[in-house]
Amino acid sequence: MTWAEVLSRADSACYVAKEEGRHRFHVADAQDPQTVQRFGEMEWVSELIQGLEEGGFEFAHQEIHSVGDGLPSNKFFEILLRYVDRTGRMHLPENFLPAAERYSVVSMLDRWVVTHVLQWLMEHPEQLDQMDMVCINLSGLTVQDDDSLLFFQDILGSSRVDLRKICFEITETVAVTFLRRANYFISAIKELGCRFALDDFGAGMSSFSYLKHLPVDFIKIDGGFSRNLLKDPVDAALVKSINDVAHIMGKMTIATRCETEAVYNKYLELGVDYVQGYYVGRPAPLSDRQGKLSS
Repeated sequence: MTWAEVLSRADSACYVAKEEGRHRFHVADAQDPQTVQRFGEMEWVSELIQGLEEGGFEFAHQEIHSVGDGLPSNKFFEILLRYVDRTGRMHLPENFLPAAERYSVVSMLDRWVVTHVLQWLMEHPEQLDQMDMVCINLSGLTVQDDDSLLFFQDILGSSRVDLRKICFEITETVAVTFLRRANYFISAIKELGCRFALDDFGAGMSSFSYLKHLPVDFIKIDGGFSRNLLKDPVDAALVKSINDVAHIMGKMTIATRCETEAVYNKYLELGVDYVQGYYVGRPAPLSDRQGKLSS
């Protein structure tokens, strides 16, 4: 083992000790799961920073389809981030986002994503003309960060993209945990014309009362409901409640992880506005849209 590896493992052990509370120590054992996890996360951080500098990230997209008589189904899609390492292996966000969030790299990723999505839209005006909305995820750290807010206000404000076609997504957990800050961030960005979606609604501490104080346009119903929607009447009732309350508040709903025709039909029965999932569209490289115009 080199001196650099020794110091890196010692650093990982320090992080574990810090997370477990004050006045503690943690032995950097190569077999210890916590130390191994932290060491792996720190390696990811180095990899991600290098990827930002050298262009290791790629975009995928997944379409969001209207249910019944909604808007044309092929004009909404969500941006999905992929990381391609030096061996050519592609990594999904669940592989690298935990490390990015723990070590505060995720705001750098958010800025990179927004910057390059706007650039792609300006380079493909035919897509922009034919599209109603593109969704971009933002992290909790970004929502809390004043510098990130100023960055987005500057880059969005100077962009030639029609900002009414940009929808940012934040999770329910972030919105509830940082309600005042989330409200401020959302309101500031919406002044520029952008829209907002509250993602994973119903997954955690969901309370209808705070929806009154969040100026979001869409409620994305947590995909966990799709799993038991046809078998569990309670889940179906919860989805119906979320959908009904959202509509009363003037918000539209998007159900996620819609993977079968039966689930799609159930969402149609419940009155959900949009669905997203393998049944209506699998993730695909964003480059696949080049030259593909909506009908």
